[in-house]
Amino acid sequence: MKGLLINMYELYVEKKFGEDLWDEILEESDVKEETFIGPKSYDDKILPTLIETTARHLNLTPNNVMLMFGRHTFRGLASRAGELVKKYQGPEDLLLELDSVIHKIEVKKLLSGGEPPEFNIKLHPDGHMTAEYSSKRGLCHYAEGILHGLADYYQRDIDCEQTQCVHLGGEKCIFELRFKPKVKNE
Repeated sequence: MKGLLINMYELYVEKKFGEDLWDEILEESDVKEETFIGPKSYDDKILPTLIETTARHLNLTPNNVMLMFGRHTFRGLASRAGELVKKYQGPEDLLLELDSVIHKIEVKKLLSGGEPPEFNIKLHPDGHMTAEYSSKRGLCHYAEGILHGLADYYQRDIDCEQTQCVHLGGEKCIFELRFKPKVKNE
């Protein structure tokens, strides 16, 4: 795992919950490093360990923390990718090119040696999408959070149902997605 993701998590925790909590998480989690360098590779177990420690402090499940972090992450990724993200009209367009353009070309260009997850996206005739997520890291709740963040970015609502999960014996993680216009509260 690249340090960039751990850096983004550190910034998220510090911004949302305070720097003191981040310091406590590092101390309690027995993670040896205190500073993470964006392009450097780190053990894949570090982020889940930090998330589990955060969850204990916040009295949440690790899955909920990953979901919240993923949702927050998309904004950061979108700001880093700037023009690349802006060229898409909506979340459906971006998802259809996620694996072939964004992960395979752009991420690997920016992060040498990076191993992004794989997404196989299918658009169905009724407009809903199926997203098959595969990653050796198994961060499916983080991926689900990113899908919610993607909907937020394009000011859309999303119905996102995970119908299969590797953590529950599935071969891969599968999400059924429906993007809808954002409902305005009156």
